[in-house]
Amino acid sequence: MAPLNTASSAQKLLSNLEKQSASCNPNALTDLASASEMALSAAKIASLNVRINLEYIEGEDVDLLTSKINSAVEQSIKSANIVALMVNKRLEW
Repeated sequence: MAPLNTASSAQKLLSNLEKQSASCNPNALTDLASASEMALSAAKIASLNVRINLEYIEGEDVDLLTSKINSAVEQSIKSANIVALMVNKRLEW
């Protein structure tokens, strides 16, 4: 399911951005924050697409897809929050 892959890719990107936020060039921190916000939006929008399509799926696949999309969004939110905190800390905002 393409939207699930999108959410998963966004979550992986956010995880990488989280790692980079501690050590990237200070001049690139706002770019990193922008990328984080866009990736989080991608994960959330992809989750909407997954959820609307669940009504056309039956059986155990529904539970599996629901679990996967929920996990991807939860991890995305966590990473995006850490990125925001790190950017604010490093820029002393």
